[in-house]
Amino acid sequence: MENEEKKSSVTIWWQTFPGILTAIAALITATGGLMLTLNQVGCFDKTNSKNEKVIDQKENSSDKKLQNTYPETGKTEDSSVIKYTATVSKIDDVNFEGSVYKFLEAKLEYYSHEESLLKFNLNVANNINGVYVNADLFRLIVGRNKSAPESITAQWVEAHSSIDAEVVFIIPNNITGIQLQIGDVNAGEKGKIKIPINLNSK
Repeated sequence: MENEEKKSSVTIWWQTFPGILTAIAALITATGGLMLTLNQVGCFDKTNSKNEKVIDQKENSSDKKLQNTYPETGKTEDSSVIKYTATVSKIDDVNFEGSVYKFLEAKLEYYSHEESLLKFNLNVANNINGVYVNADLFRLIVGRNKSAPESITAQWVEAHSSIDAEVVFIIPNNITGIQLQIGDVNAGEKGKIKIPINLNSK
């Protein structure tokens, strides 16, 4: 009788043992999955939140720099500089080599804390054989230096016709003694005229 009871208990134990192993394996798998999930969320990594804060600060600072950067120059804006647009003193009409250069407007505009834009809006009326209005026709003289226009729309002016043009130079701030040279840069000094420009109205 006792042998039969022992056999039955052993039989029951062996029958339940695979179930126990299966339950233990399932528990281990579930625990591992939970630990992995918590680790990915960052519960076990104390430096994760610090890194996120550092990244956020870097991104915010870079965004601020981009907002205050001029795309033309890559320079950041100086908030202490007052932006301006000022009209330059009136320039008389110039009759040169059969063309009349009528200055409709000359003005200074803020460009950066170091430089300004000097813009000439003018009408060129040709009375003889035609003239090519392009960058080679204009130079800005600052001291001993001559600079070409930053921008100008090249146009051919036929005889007895006229066009409007804008000639733009970039100049350093805080200068007063400049001249606008008109004439082909490849011609000699006799083929040029120099016009004093007064910037005191800035």
